[in-house]
Amino acid sequence: MHIAVEQLKTRRMAYEEQFTGVGIRPVRIAGALADGCDGTSSGKRSCARWRRASDAPRPDQSRAAIEEYQVQLERKQYLGAQHADVNEALTTLEQAIRRDRPRDRARVSQETFDRVDAG
Repeated sequence: MHIAVEQLKTRRMAYEEQFTGVGIRPVRIAGALADGCDGTSSGKRSCARWRRASDAPRPDQSRAAIEEYQVQLERKQYLGAQHADVNEALTTLEQAIRRDRPRDRARVSQETFDRVDAG
């Protein structure tokens, strides 16, 4: 029984940290639940109002999301430019290989025959 209680305490602390991290006070939530999230119409209105308030993004959360989006967009553009550069270099290299391959074959073949003939 003691272990179960400790597990519940640990989970409670983790939830409190998560709530606090997004700006929700767990005590306020517990009070709202105790005060009126029951089956009555006033309780339902209270719960609906509480849900809207807790689900609404805060200005600092929106700003952080926009900043993160900008960072990721810049990274995507940078990586896209690198991808284009690498593809261009690869195409250039493939063209050079195709262009030089026949000449190299002839040269290697001639050198091989010369060595064999020389003996």
